[in-house]
Amino acid sequence: MLAEGTVMQNRYRIVRLHAEGGTATVYLASRIGMDDEVLLAVKQLKPESLQPAEFLNEVKILFRLNHPNLPKVYDFFEEGGQCYLVTEFVDGFSLSDLVRRAGPLGEDEAVGYALQITGILRYLHEGPERVIHRDLKPGNLLVGRDGKVKLIDFGIARALRSQATAVHAFTESFSSPEQRLNLATDERSDIYSFGATLYYLLRGNPPEQEFLHALGRKGRRRAVSRELERIIRRCLEADPEDRYQSFAEVEGDLLAYRRARRTLLARRIRIAAAVAGAAMLVVVGRTMFTPQAYPIFGDEHLVLGGQVVMHLALPPARLQAEQRLVWLIHDRQVPGQPVATFTGRAAVTFQPPAPGVYLVEVRDGERRLSQRKEITVYQTVQSPSEALLAQPLRLEAGPAPAELAGRSYLWIWEIADGRGQVVERTTRQPWLDYVFPQDGVYAVRLAVLVRVEGSFDLLIRPPAEVRKEIKVSRYLVPEPDRIVYQSSFEEEARGWPVDWTLVGPAAYDREMGFHGMRSVRLQDLPDERSYAIATVPLEGGRRYRVTVWAKGSEVAEGAVQILEARFRSMRDDSYLMPGRRVVQAWHGDFEWQQLALEFTLPGAEGANLEIYLKAVGRGSVWFDSCVVEVFDA
Repeated sequence: MLAEGTVMQNRYRIVRLHAEGGTATVYLASRIGMDDEVLLAVKQLKPESLQPAEFLNEVKILFRLNHPNLPKVYDFFEEGGQCYLVTEFVDGFSLSDLVRRAGPLGEDEAVGYALQITGILRYLHEGPERVIHRDLKPGNLLVGRDGKVKLIDFGIARALRSQATAVHAFTESFSSPEQRLNLATDERSDIYSFGATLYYLLRGNPPEQEFLHALGRKGRRRAVSRELERIIRRCLEADPEDRYQSFAEVEGDLLAYRRARRTLLARRIRIAAAVAGAAMLVVVGRTMFTPQAYPIFGDEHLVLGGQVVMHLALPPARLQAEQRLVWLIHDRQVPGQPVATFTGRAAVTFQPPAPGVYLVEVRDGERRLSQRKEITVYQTVQSPSEALLAQPLRLEAGPAPAELAGRSYLWIWEIADGRGQVVERTTRQPWLDYVFPQDGVYAVRLAVLVRVEGSFDLLIRPPAEVRKEIKVSRYLVPEPDRIVYQSSFEEEARGWPVDWTLVGPAAYDREMGFHGMRSVRLQDLPDERSYAIATVPLEGGRRYRVTVWAKGSEVAEGAVQILEARFRSMRDDSYLMPGRRVVQAWHGDFEWQQLALEFTLPGAEGANLEIYLKAVGRGSVWFDSCVVEVFDA
């Protein structure tokens, strides 16, 4: 760290620390012997981020650049084993600071900045040095007092003719997929970062943190016109081949968009005097953005485990070319090999393997024939619509995604009560055991954060109307048409229940029965080796709930009552999945209380459900009225 007042090369005096980034530390300095009010930026290279020889190569490039939207480069030197670059200091604010302070920008303001940026990048890409910046982001775009945008921080820029590949630093939220995957980069990587930057100016967040498809329709945020959304989407294509191929193309579409927008405004101003002429200009402006490709019809949102039927809207004259059609479905987070390919059909059915965003297009040979379609695949909350107050309920994300290499998930549960208060929980497993604190109706929504090694994170939320409503009350009342097993312990065979096996000390109690008849009583048990058990055959692929009633007398503190479920194969003695249990710690004399347990049996095989009832500790506990209900999975 350079102290205030440090003199360097006998000509620069350090004024103060200005900023610290990933590749360099920036100080403000004055030129000795000149007006101290003229400040310079002195950038000190961080040796761990870039080799001096590579940095010197980039400095030579910068010395040869000359553009009004680039800071002037004055000097480069080495001192004390460190490398320093001296440039013009831009007295202003970054575009990221502007958005944080004032919120998302309007389209006219954002496009005004965007056109300045395209001018800078055209100069860099098309000039004699052909430089790609590789760290284009709002924080590296400074707005001076004159409103001029200047691009700074060329710490990881390189000339396209350079073969250097050792530097792979980037800002993840604004970097292209190929940068994240450590692949080769070119002009189109900067185009992706430009699209992410323009998205940020209009929305206030980088694109990975939100749904791309919701660009113009989310919440209270400023809407984005369809024409501008189309430009941003094309910049943000995962495959570089599908993006704009140069900033000249980007600039051309932005200028056309602005002309059309200004034409529309002029039309409104002059509508009373020149309705016909202005209307024609608007038509022309809109025609410029009319898609030349055919639309794909089919659902844009899909729950995991379902399938989407998609149809390419070809005119009758093109149907004879159906055999040449090739459908390509890509995972937006993983550019490259398609997830699925279909040939020779105008309609296809696709079942996504995991939550995420999938990009669909149809080609005829090398030419893209369709508009690009995005399909957002989400998960839903699986649980019964009723829950017991103050007892854990397992909320499950279903169905389970396919196991894909390099992919992981975080599940985000939003639980809202009737008063609008929302509790958020994040889990690394696809379930959440949640205790509802009060009775009433709760709404549960599930989002999933999809993480791919070497790529960006993607937050997937279902449509706003997709939520699970759960009624929470003190007791659960089984529905007769859902009951697949019920026992109130009213049958005996040689003194024991017909359907039940009792292991350890247990007895009937005809006076304490829940139905006034009899119950299973467990008394003074020191551990879980004594219990009552029943076996119930169940179908696979469905969700079930077990409820049982318990009553206690003189139950010591620290005693527990347990309802446990195990899932044994119908073919052998193995267990198909981990067991589940719910534990309560009622003590003293307590009246009839309910225990409940929910679970889903995966697959179609089915299992023998083993229900265990246990009471550990001193005192008497009666169990009665055990019911198993089935729910649609």
